[in-house]
Amino acid sequence: MVTKVEYFSARREPYPDWLEKGDYSLRNFFESRTVFYPGAGGDGRPLDIFNSSHSAHCYFFVDQAYSRTNLDSQTGDPPTGYKEVCSKQYSAGELKQESIFPLPKKQLQQFSSPAPLAADGDIRGYRSRDDSLLAAADANSAICLRIYERQPGYRENHGARRFAIFCLGMEARTAYEWFYGTMFRGSLPFAIWLQDHGLGGDFAKQTAKDRGFGDPDGRLYRAARLSGLPKFLIAEHGTRHWTGYRWIEGVQPRPDLYGHHLYKRYS
Repeated sequence: MVTKVEYFSARREPYPDWLEKGDYSLRNFFESRTVFYPGAGGDGRPLDIFNSSHSAHCYFFVDQAYSRTNLDSQTGDPPTGYKEVCSKQYSAGELKQESIFPLPKKQLQQFSSPAPLAADGDIRGYRSRDDSLLAAADANSAICLRIYERQPGYRENHGARRFAIFCLGMEARTAYEWFYGTMFRGSLPFAIWLQDHGLGGDFAKQTAKDRGFGDPDGRLYRAARLSGLPKFLIAEHGTRHWTGYRWIEGVQPRPDLYGHHLYKRYS
């Protein structure tokens, strides 16, 4: 029986040159291994596994509550042993420049214009490819790339010298389509962290009539099937997992009540 850190330490990746050189861009970010975390809030637990094992250096944290003005309060202090060395907030025009595929004008406007609210409270800002109504980013949303550097006194077994977190204030299912299926098509996530909230915290459960991020019939899974599926899932105990993934035997769940289980794609 091995821990997740031990499992992923055997699958570590080389330290990205662009992080060493300070060439910070979303293109470089999405061309690297990424870990996607929908509904991340201020939870940095993916770093405990992937940063400690040096198996990923880029983390895509998406939460509809992230805004330009409250991002620091939403995400909390920097991870232990790290300091922030770069923070770049993107505009709609800068996103267009970074994308490896041209963005249609109508779609680009979704990043710059507030999404109107219908009388029933549904956000009508973006129509997903599966015809559901999901919120896109607007002028108040956080669209921020952050770079963290390890402080003196912490060694390699603590984590990478530098890593990147891209924080996006957007509905997670829509974000998956935008960034993995449109802007950086072909750059699939290495892993996704699934954690469904039983008492709220997932706006699209109401607006998109979805049953959670881990729902094997849900819109996030359908968005991932259209845009490209990750190799690994880590799902909190009690969270459903997607079709086409199997639990990896011999890898420990976390020893606490809310242990996370590791799954690997087989189809």
